[in-house]
Amino acid sequence: MEDRKLAAIIFTDIVGFSQKMSVDENLALQLLDTHNDILDHSIERFQGRILKRMGDAIFAEFESANNAVNCAIDIQIDIQTKLTDYNTDKPTKYLIAIRIGIHLGDVVIRGDDLFGDGINIASRLEPLAEPGGICITQAVYQSVKAHIEIKPELIGEVKLKNIEDKQIIYKFPSFYPDKVAVSKVKVKAAKSSWLMASSVIVLGIASLIWWSVQKTNNNDMPKSVTQEQEGASIAVLPFVNMSSDPEQEYFSDGISEEILNVLAKIPNLHVTSRSSAFAFKGKALDLTKVAKQLGVNHILEGSVRKSGTTVRITAQLIEAGSDRHLWSKTYDRELTDVFAIQDELADAIVAVLKIKLMVNSLVVKDVVHNVTPEAHTAYLKGLYYFYNAKNDDEMEASLKYFDDAIKLDNNYAIALAYRGLVLNILTKIAIISLTEGPQIARMDIDRAIEIDPELAIAYVHRGLNKLWFDFDFKGSRLDFELAEYLNPNIAQIYANLSSLHSMQGNHQQALLYAHKAKSLNPMDWLVVYLLSEAYFFQGDYQQALVEIENALTFLPDREGMLILKARVELLKGDNEQAILTIKKARIGGARAMIQSMAYSKMGDKTKSDEAMATFIKLSAAHSAYQIAEAYCFRGDIEQCLDWLDLAHKQKDPGLVRIIISPFLKPVYQEKRYKKLVLKMDIL
Repeated sequence: MEDRKLAAIIFTDIVGFSQKMSVDENLALQLLDTHNDILDHSIERFQGRILKRMGDAIFAEFESANNAVNCAIDIQIDIQTKLTDYNTDKPTKYLIAIRIGIHLGDVVIRGDDLFGDGINIASRLEPLAEPGGICITQAVYQSVKAHIEIKPELIGEVKLKNIEDKQIIYKFPSFYPDKVAVSKVKVKAAKSSWLMASSVIVLGIASLIWWSVQKTNNNDMPKSVTQEQEGASIAVLPFVNMSSDPEQEYFSDGISEEILNVLAKIPNLHVTSRSSAFAFKGKALDLTKVAKQLGVNHILEGSVRKSGTTVRITAQLIEAGSDRHLWSKTYDRELTDVFAIQDELADAIVAVLKIKLMVNSLVVKDVVHNVTPEAHTAYLKGLYYFYNAKNDDEMEASLKYFDDAIKLDNNYAIALAYRGLVLNILTKIAIISLTEGPQIARMDIDRAIEIDPELAIAYVHRGLNKLWFDFDFKGSRLDFELAEYLNPNIAQIYANLSSLHSMQGNHQQALLYAHKAKSLNPMDWLVVYLLSEAYFFQGDYQQALVEIENALTFLPDREGMLILKARVELLKGDNEQAILTIKKARIGGARAMIQSMAYSKMGDKTKSDEAMATFIKLSAAHSAYQIAEAYCFRGDIEQCLDWLDLAHKQKDPGLVRIIISPFLKPVYQEKRYKKLVLKMDIL
């Protein structure tokens, strides 16, 4: 008789056992007996069942992924405890260590045996683990991530031998704390090394900040590292450009952002996102008030002076509550050979982090790609225009600089990721064709991930591409969650997860993510917009207005906030106020849309029709979904359905809100509407 079930499968193997047998067969067999006793005890303890023994290898099954992972960790710790005397002072090749692979999947039951991909994947996974380490698949990670203290690191997508589909793999580092060496990444020097000098300084500042922040939170060695780190928070204010050339602003902004990005990768350190920290640029600051607004207890500020082949960077860390200077340093660097300094500072940051993390944590340095100064300059200028864009021309200037960076270095992952994002945005606002923009953007972002599989922001940008243009809700959610795993301090991740959950009708989850995004980036207009929108789609129009009004106090001219405010006012029945609100908007199509809807409810058909004609003339090529909403709100059901069909044909990004839009309620029971929703596979 044959049956199927879901099971967590462990496969274990002793590293280099055959070699150990050839060196000392009797000792190897004694060690194998000890190994078997340890595994038998742990597997029984965690309610597993041994399926098969193959010499020094073992297959076991568990009813839950939690039990399988906890058993694997227990085995590795127990192996180290029981075999400490043997392993002490042994060269690496003579250590007794096991590798473990774990997969959660469908298995076929025949009598007492199990077969299928669930078994095969676990065995193919095991060789990818470090000696003394554990590898798990995405299915296992998703099941256990909320229940384990030791967090694995993402390896990426891997093609396993004789397994058709690629698997997303995570690994727990080796449980040999004294044997694990953190590899140093050597990079050949470019002819001009100012980029590398700035990278060194960034790492040095980041390591010292982390040490200082943690020290001020707890003067004694903490009983619980996690508990200590939860209170640590920091904002990196934009460094002041002290160079004689004001056009070097992009360089000082870039240094600030790179320090921020290094800090953002540190677990349990709350780091305010760039846009909120940069909202204070060029202003006289009361740091205590700034810290309160940003919700942090530490501020980093500084200055940059770049002149010829030298750079001076001054940084100081301030405890916000007391205005006390905790640490400051000035870096003067000749921009030539800086690799000795780079290694020294990188080693220092690793040492500090290993103290602050659990003893067995493995800290891996970033691989610094050998980017030319010219390419990096173009990239920083692209970022500068992207973050400061106030119109389409400036967004297109950002695209040009990212183009330049990639022409100079076609393996520049972060530049590719941002060019992909800008192409996404320019397509969404109808500057670039829907038939070209998304495809080129996707190629850029996929290439960025291929070059650097741990580039978190690239997964965010790819998730947006999948969501906006492919209506791929499951794929986009996976990308956002991968980004969260790689870097939990990126506010855009939570903002986008909030939007995604709203689109699927999961309103409480959407609000949780939106508030998380706001905690990281309280002054970013898009974050606040998506929080307001989460309340809007939940039907809480009053709270949506509260959030919008708060945002408009520091972002009075944001078109998106004005349009959302007018839409809320329409649904509250305040049509005259909606018309007054939208008069402040510069976008003619949006203004005409709100006017058409408001005049319709006010009974003025002539004005409503005139505004609708203007709206269609200005926006038919890229806003079919919004036109459908307007027709539905006016009560023209057939026109609404026709425009919804056209929106789907055009791949209008607005269509992702089709099941939650309050403006579409009149068509919820229409057959054409239901058919379209089924096509989109939203839930």
